[in-house]
Amino acid sequence: MEEPLLKLVVVYHPDFSTKGYPVLRERVAPAFEELRSRGLLDREGVKVLEAPAVDEELVARVHSDAHVRSVMS
Repeated sequence: MEEPLLKLVVVYHPDFSTKGYPVLRERVAPAFEELRSRGLLDREGVKVLEAPAVDEELVARVHSDAHVRSVMS
């Protein structure tokens, strides 16, 4: 049997609501929970992936130390 064509992939991790950009902390988890409560994440063609841990060396290559500190504080 052929798998359905993916129309949407949602990448999420519970840490999104406690770490990272302050403006997103208050928005990401509630938005994800709203999608889940409405059953939208269970529809055919939708796949939810758990975001992997970030490679801190990669982050350091593309962002300044000051920026990383401000986001993580």
